[in-house]
Amino acid sequence: MVMMNMRSEEISAILKPSATTIDRWAEEGDWGRLQELRNGSTLKLGLEAINQINMIMMQAREEDRTMSAKEVDQCAKLRKLMEGLNRELGYVSNAIEVMGKFMEYVRDKDEDLFKALTEYSMDFTSNLYKELGDG
Repeated sequence: MVMMNMRSEEISAILKPSATTIDRWAEEGDWGRLQELRNGSTLKLGLEAINQINMIMMQAREEDRTMSAKEVDQCAKLRKLMEGLNRELGYVSNAIEVMGKFMEYVRDKDEDLFKALTEYSMDFTSNLYKELGDG
């Protein structure tokens, strides 16, 4: 559906699941958002991936817990997506990893500073996404 720009009825005509089932899968898997991203620019895709990583990490931090295996896997897939977009975004992916390590270091040293930097980081990324990613 996402990759071929097909409607659920067209897929249902080829495969066994009904169009209703395919629509449910599409809704559960947020295929519309994937299609939107697929049609976006490389930069927008990269920025969206950064936003998603930040949101996953922020949620875990706000809940004062380590990331779940599913969240780690999501971040890894997003990072892989970024690396695959093009070399230009590869450095962004590495920068995120370095920044993550730095933020862990800051958190160990000064929790209040860590919280402030996390807010600024989220704000910065969001503004950058709006400015450069047609958000």
